[in-house]
Amino acid sequence: MTDNRYPVPVDNEISLFDIWAVLVRRRWAIAVVFLLVFAATAGYALLKEPENRLTAIIAVGQVPNLPDNPVASLDPSDAVAPVEAPSAVAARLNEVLIPQVRDEGATNAAAGVSAQVANGRAGLIRLTAEVPASRTAATQALMTRIADRAVADYRDQWQTQARWVEGRIDELDRRETAINSRAPAGNRAAMDEALGLAGDERSAAGGAMLRDLLTSAMAYRSEAYRWDLADELSGLRLANAQMVPPRLERSPAVSAEGVGAGAGLMIALGAVLGLMLGVFAAFIREFLVNARAYREQSESDQT
Repeated sequence: MTDNRYPVPVDNEISLFDIWAVLVRRRWAIAVVFLLVFAATAGYALLKEPENRLTAIIAVGQVPNLPDNPVASLDPSDAVAPVEAPSAVAARLNEVLIPQVRDEGATNAAAGVSAQVANGRAGLIRLTAEVPASRTAATQALMTRIADRAVADYRDQWQTQARWVEGRIDELDRRETAINSRAPAGNRAAMDEALGLAGDERSAAGGAMLRDLLTSAMAYRSEAYRWDLADELSGLRLANAQMVPPRLERSPAVSAEGVGAGAGLMIALGAVLGLMLGVFAAFIREFLVNARAYREQSESDQT
């Protein structure tokens, strides 16, 4: 008679030998799943058309970076700035220009073209696209059209700024020449005339003192204006020398880096995945067989 108060403990641990025994019994299931997955992956990797990454660089142009004060900065790093904020240029390309060119060409080749900021300080925008090798030439032509359209749009703004800078420099040059060529004697005569001093009155102590005070004040103002003028001229000339027109810095070209995983890597990953799925299928098969045997045994015991 069995004492049910103390049930016999059941060992639920699975040893490595049991696992190995399952793998050996279900080796054909593992092999079939492995070969199916490996063959599918290898076929896809070998038959898949290779892709190329295309890259182009657009310069939106550099114009003088003048603050509200007309005196330009003498810092070379701040003398010029992009015609438009690079982030705004990239957004305009992605949202407006690229869809327009795509619609005009009635092709979906531009669907993979996108714009990003390459260098915000220099105003450089990068166009990229990842396309199959058979569409590389068509996409290169399309990216060239997009770049040419963007350069043409910003060239008008740049030329307007360039003409303004050249005109401003000419105007300030004329002012500087006029100030430097003004004779001190003429200034003194004009001062006497403005004070109403004539003849012997010019030598009077009061008239001389007043004239000297006003002359000093005007000289100070003239000197300060001359320095401001020189600063503005220096800043404008520095900016004019560093101005860069909008242009296509680098034509669309195929990048040396490959796109996606190579065929060898995909085949290796397929082999690993096939082996994992095969082992999983073996344990699923073992579980189903044991569950069926247990059910049949239970039915036979009841009868």
